[in-house]
Formats: sequence, C-alpha cells, structure tokens
Amino acid sequence: MPRRRQEAPGDNFLITGWHLTDACEIWLEALKRTGQGHRIDVLPVPPAALAPEIFPQRNWLLVTSGKLSAARQRQVELWQQQVVSLEVIPL
Repeated sequence: MPRRRQEAPGDNFLITGWHLTDACEIWLEALKRTGQGHRIDVLPVPPAALAPEIFPQRNWLLVTSGKLSAARQRQVELWQQQVVSLEVIPL
C-alpha cells in the first residue's frame, strides 16, 4: 500500500510581492509566517501582472511597499472577491 505524504499542520499560503522595491522582503515575510506554523509557497519574483484569480483556492499574501493608493485598494478588494483569502502586508 503506498504511503501518503503527511502534511505539517497549519494553513497553506502563496506569498508574492506587489509594487515592491526589494524582492527579498517576500522571503523575510515567508520566514516569519513559517515560524508561526504556516506552510508557505513563495513566488520569489513579483510577476509583471499579478492575477490571484488564477489560483482561487489559495490563501494569498501580498507583500507591498507603503500604503495602498485608492486604485490599488480597489484592485485588492476585487481580488478578495475572487479568491479564498488575500491579505496585504504593507511594509
């Protein structure tokens, strides 16, 4: 009988950057979250065009520089309607 891989406890997250000046911030945030018992998949380089709706069943973490503008806040609200969860982490 094949053995099933057992997953560690905690939630699964997909983390990436959005309008970041330093992509290393993605890794630093992933390390913090891993230490809190979460499983993190990292998109290490912020994509040219972010589309969380491609993976709607994922819990998303977006690391971003500074406060969101009104336009970016509207974009986040749209994405939040399309995915299980999406949290913005402003630096």
